[in-house]
Amino acid sequence: MEMVTAGGEVRKIVLKEGDGPAVTPHSIAHVRYKLFVTAKGAPRLVEQRDTEWLAVRAGRRHVIEGVDRALLSMRSGDRVTLIVLPSLAYGAIGCPPAVPPNASILCHLEVGRVEPVHDEISRCVSLTDEEFLEHVESIRQEGNESFRAQALEDAVQSYRSALNLLKSRFDNEDMPSAAQSQRGVLLANLAACHGKLEDYHAVVDCCIQGLRMDNSSAKLHYRLGCAYISLGDLDNALRSLATAHKLVPADKNVKKALDRIRAMREKKQRSYFG
Repeated sequence: MEMVTAGGEVRKIVLKEGDGPAVTPHSIAHVRYKLFVTAKGAPRLVEQRDTEWLAVRAGRRHVIEGVDRALLSMRSGDRVTLIVLPSLAYGAIGCPPAVPPNASILCHLEVGRVEPVHDEISRCVSLTDEEFLEHVESIRQEGNESFRAQALEDAVQSYRSALNLLKSRFDNEDMPSAAQSQRGVLLANLAACHGKLEDYHAVVDCCIQGLRMDNSSAKLHYRLGCAYISLGDLDNALRSLATAHKLVPADKNVKKALDRIRAMREKKQRSYFG
């Protein structure tokens, strides 16, 4: 077993060594994986993407941090099992209801094709921040057009491309306010796509990412609440929707979702008492 991080937060068991190109920061690694939570008893499957390759930009935390760090120690053809402690997985918050707080993660990870840094990032280096953000906005608008046409996978790709560009240019800690606002809108758009595709865990992930940067986004709180409803997590749904209602008390969609969740909770309580 290898230590990926000095403190042992991420450990790696190599099942197969590849001989292809190494994964480097900002390169695109095509991966397949299964995620298990190990909080109680036997590992329980929480996410599975092992039938098709998923393109991930390495080093930009498009997957949980511990998996991202391990990815940078791998190469094309590698197949490993990772053990990721909570601090580099979902932390004290977890990802309800699938991942409880302070849960360790077991990940079966395989790396396929590895692409070098996308030429688009190189082309954007010479742009001013204003020109760069205008370019990112143009990609977001392409995503909006795809969304309106119900080409949801194309919309997801556009929104992810725009987010990838933002991450290649700015660190979260020193991202200018205009870029932060743009990132929040992109995450809300991406959450809407995942909601249409009924990938509610992905909706939760997008919303939590956005709210960590701007907790005042009513749209993200609303979409997070709706995703929790679909996942059957009524308590978290009510908290998220109540927050959205405080931010936009006149919003009819928020009110409708709140009425729905309250009715569901009342029905559940009545069933307990016969």
